[in-house]
Amino acid sequence: MRHSIKILFIVTVCCFSSSVALRCFQCISNREGNCDKERNMEFKECDTTVDASNSLNVQPVCIKIVRDIRGVDLITRTCGFEGSLLHPCSNHKSADHCSTCYSDLCNESTKITVNYSLIFAALIGYFAFLFIS
Repeated sequence: MRHSIKILFIVTVCCFSSSVALRCFQCISNREGNCDKERNMEFKECDTTVDASNSLNVQPVCIKIVRDIRGVDLITRTCGFEGSLLHPCSNHKSADHCSTCYSDLCNESTKITVNYSLIFAALIGYFAFLFIS
C-alpha cells in the first residue's frame, strides 16, 4: 500500500509541474484579424523569469483590453505582471474594458475555461482517499 501512495504522489507532482508557465492569448485586432475569434487566436507562454518579479511580489497574468475607436473595437490580448504595487489596467484608463486573469488561456471572450489538471488531481486524491480508508 505504501508503494501505491508513492506512485500517486509522483503522478500528482508531475501533473502540477507540467503547467509552470502561464499561457495567454496574444494578439492585437488591428494587426491580426483573428483577435476576436478564440478558434483562430495564437497563444504564448508568458515570461516568468523576470528578476524583479520576486522582489516586487508580482505574478504573471493574462490581460484583455478593449477600446472603442470610432465605433470599432480594438482588442488587445497579452501577458503582463500584477502585484500589490503593479496593476496593468491602471495604465489603460481610457480603455472601455480591461481585465486580468491568472489561469491558462483565460483572456479569451466569454467562454468558460476548465483546468483539467486540477480536476484530474482532485479525482486522484478522491480515489486515493477511498483506497486508503
